[in-house]
Amino acid sequence: MRAGSPPSWIARRRGLRQILYPVALYLIYVTTRFRSTGAEDEALRNARHLVEWERDAGWLVEKAAQDLITVSVPLTVVFNLLYVVPHFLAVLGFLWWAYRRRPAAYPFARNVFYLSSLVSFVVFVTFPVAPPSAVPELEIINTMATYGPVSYEMGADPLRNTVAAMPSVHIVYAAIAGVGFAVLARPWWIRTLAVLYIPLSVFVIVVTGNHFLADAAAAAVPLAVAAPVAWHIRRASPWKTAAQSA
Repeated sequence: MRAGSPPSWIARRRGLRQILYPVALYLIYVTTRFRSTGAEDEALRNARHLVEWERDAGWLVEKAAQDLITVSVPLTVVFNLLYVVPHFLAVLGFLWWAYRRRPAAYPFARNVFYLSSLVSFVVFVTFPVAPPSAVPELEIINTMATYGPVSYEMGADPLRNTVAAMPSVHIVYAAIAGVGFAVLARPWWIRTLAVLYIPLSVFVIVVTGNHFLADAAAAAVPLAVAAPVAWHIRRASPWKTAAQSA
């Protein structure tokens, strides 16, 4: 054991705590699902407001973007998988990597993750938004419900808030993982893939019919709230101490 390093049982306890934190966060998220039941009309009204805003801003590209992939069923399934699989794994993988390999940076990254998630949850509850595929006049399909392998649809769901399109936490988490790896990783190819992962995630959430482009842009809001708060937390205690107490 290195001089100054904690006993192994303390290190294991700290590691277990880092695993339990995301579980607690998910349980908090699940409490927002009550908006999935009985909020469809409000969510559709808000979605139509977004449609009008995007039309005026020249952002209403969701249907044209989706048409690029639905010409091929296998290609569409690939994008469906890209919507489901990397979403949580990428950000949790980054946080675990930072915990093990970049401990000085880990507390800040962790705090941005949790704070931005909580801000997003507040928006979900106060401003429910239906996905583009739930707005009939857009003629956008739910590619996951149509082609699989899993189905995300509006309505009662015990595990998800189905009217939580804005902000897109897919993009919140993609930004944390992408920027984090781009800044902290050393191999150039990892940094390159990390940077590309963010626009790829934006494309994925739009073409699958799960999010408006505005939902992706709105991901900047929880990040803009979380990052300064996490930075002040960092400054409030010595960086080394914060890393050791992670």
